Amino acid sequence: MDFVQIGFLSALGALSIPVIVHLLFKRRSRTVQLGTLRFLRAVIEQNSRRKKLKRWLLLLLRLGAVAALVMLFARPYFAEKKKAGDGRHLVLLLDKSATMQLQNEGQRLVDIAMAQAQDVLKAADDNTGVEVAWFDHAVAPVSDVKQGASSVTLKAPEQCYGATNYGAALMWARDRLLASDAAKKELYVFTDLQQSGLGWNTVEPLPESIVVTVRDVGRSVVSNVSIASTSAPRTLIRPGDPFLLNATISNEGAFPIQEQVVSLMMKQGEQVITVPKRMKLGAGELVTAEFVVDGLNSGLWTGTIQLEAVSDDLAFDNLRHVAVMVDEQIPVLIVDGRPSGTPILAGSYFLDAALRLAPTGEKFEGSPYQTTVVSFEDGASLPDLRAFQVVALTNVADVSKSDAAKLQSFVAAGGGLLLFCGDNVTESSCKNLQAADLTIGKITGVEMAIDLPWRFASWDEHHPVLEPFNDPQHGDLRRLAFRGITRVTLAEQSKAIASFRDQVPAVVERTVEQGRVLWFLSACDRQWGDWTRSRLFLPFVHRLAGRLSGLTDGGPVRELLIDSDHSTTPETVPGVIERGRFWEVVNCSPRESEGEHCSVEGFAERFGLTLSQSASASATPQPIVADAGIDLRQDELWPWCLVMLVGILLSESFLANRTLA
Repeated sequence: MDFVQIGFLSALGALSIPVIVHLLFKRRSRTVQLGTLRFLRAVIEQNSRRKKLKRWLLLLLRLGAVAALVMLFARPYFAEKKKAGDGRHLVLLLDKSATMQLQNEGQRLVDIAMAQAQDVLKAADDNTGVEVAWFDHAVAPVSDVKQGASSVTLKAPEQCYGATNYGAALMWARDRLLASDAAKKELYVFTDLQQSGLGWNTVEPLPESIVVTVRDVGRSVVSNVSIASTSAPRTLIRPGDPFLLNATISNEGAFPIQEQVVSLMMKQGEQVITVPKRMKLGAGELVTAEFVVDGLNSGLWTGTIQLEAVSDDLAFDNLRHVAVMVDEQIPVLIVDGRPSGTPILAGSYFLDAALRLAPTGEKFEGSPYQTTVVSFEDGASLPDLRAFQVVALTNVADVSKSDAAKLQSFVAAGGGLLLFCGDNVTESSCKNLQAADLTIGKITGVEMAIDLPWRFASWDEHHPVLEPFNDPQHGDLRRLAFRGITRVTLAEQSKAIASFRDQVPAVVERTVEQGRVLWFLSACDRQWGDWTRSRLFLPFVHRLAGRLSGLTDGGPVRELLIDSDHSTTPETVPGVIERGRFWEVVNCSPRESEGEHCSVEGFAERFGLTLSQSASASATPQPIVADAGIDLRQDELWPWCLVMLVGILLSESFLANRTLA
């Protein structure tokens, strides 16, 4: 057994403290002659022996507590028996970002990097521990720790799409090297040293004992013409509206281009529309081209924008994927559970007008929603829900089993369900909705305000529904007042995104398979409050409907760049991909089109690396344990020392309360 902080073992001298305490406070008995106490003397002698044994146990426990505390700070670990200077650990990082597709003397840079890494592995002996990983914006390990570097075989990816993130790769390598017990630790990085990959993460410097070798396989001069970015004001348009697309073209070469053709091609089934543009590109210049496409039929249109007849070093950024959805207004079904002849008393009146952005009987083409209102009286049933994307229930009670099954199938398939409460919404009236797993918990009753009205007290500031209301210029939700609310004890799968005072749920969301359910725990009529007359009612209702229809999440067509670990997987490739409720337009990161190159020295300085040249010039190797006082080892035993200390203290406390000093 070895110790990380061996100097703390000197604290074992503190073991004398419990012994001194026991000696100083040892009770000395005095003999007193009494009458005939033969039987009492036998009992006293028996108790004395028991107390003496307890005192010795108490002393041992206190000694053990001090020893465990010392061991906790000394940080023991079991080290493998090795001769001094034995053991070597290699970590190899291979860049597979998009720019590694660049050709150099007829070979891809990624293939050159793989060949150089294979040479390093072949030169290592069989007692060398090896870990290899490919990296772009994320790290993909090739193998676990192995003895015998020659057994590791590498295979370069056929296509490279990711963005460069050196910080993530170096943090992974640092963790692996610090966890190793080898005496000699080395890191090899095979990359094109792309400048745009340097500024992502703050990385702790590697210890000076870790020797780093950076192999630059890139080219110092890169001629590249690229489509740096594309943007569309809207990816959801109405039939007959034009589709607008802006594309930014970049010329990073040293010479101007007198004429460059950029073509936008949109396709739906057999129908293809092509719009070409001709432009001039100066050296190092960015030019924006605007494309207008008319005559798109309803449905999803996918396509590409690409550079025609261009000769440059990087081909992946000569094309970007685009898509647009041509569709009518989003259909919303409003079900009124308490229809009234007076419009302002009907639960559907204000909701319908707010979503349509028009008075009753009128239609506004600028609204994203098209509403259909139905009354849900005794014996009524829901219509076919397949024609709708959102269903809103206002004060609806006693939904039949068949209608609850309709709603459950609708939500599970990706639909959105919005429920407003009221007098009709009770625990018993929602039993069929609960059986269909569309409720958010147990309804405990209705509570009416006596003195102060109910107001929003807090909400999730990052939730798509409520995020715009963080800015006071958009309105203060705390000004909305409610005379009545429905009390609910939330289920585990439900989340309150807004609350009244005392953390009483106000707006609750839950996910049901591919769809969402939102409960608003007050009414949308004027019987439970005047919030429907507030200027905040319209934007708030639109945010609720937008959450359920997907508009707040980006709409039916969303863009994704392959440049972040949390949003992409290794299998993500450019294209238009269906994701159930929406389509995702995947493109390479525009950062990969930047061809600026950094030096090995600049790379080492940016991340605090000790390069192999300076390390080999040093005659005295740095000890491996120099950083062990800061970084945790994988084989440390201090957690067991902590468990032992807690157990001893509990035992000592139990025994001390039952032992006389």
